[in-house]
Amino acid sequence: MEYERHKAKLDQLVTDYATDLLTRQQFTLAKGIAEAGVQEAREALDQHQDDYPLSSVPSDQTLRETWESAGLEWRRSVIRLVVERVIIHPGHLGYMKWHGYRFNPDHIEIVWKV
Repeated sequence: MEYERHKAKLDQLVTDYATDLLTRQQFTLAKGIAEAGVQEAREALDQHQDDYPLSSVPSDQTLRETWESAGLEWRRSVIRLVVERVIIHPGHLGYMKWHGYRFNPDHIEIVWKV
């Protein structure tokens, strides 16, 4: 994987500098290039995971089970797969309270992707 290759290169640069194979100037230049490669690979990996969030669901778990233990970013990417937008309509007097806040679930409209 590209990320691991760039990360290993960065680690090797530290070793090369520590054993005097590189000067400080060479190390600084090489480190900047290697870190840029690590960042590009990380961004590509993040984009791939956003495009295919369901591929990270273990085969022995349901989507609901994975949802319970997954992080916020993964949950967002799953929601992006199925929800076009969420519309919150204006409220009216005679509201319900939810955890001390005014909330009426009837005023929430979810537009699903088709």
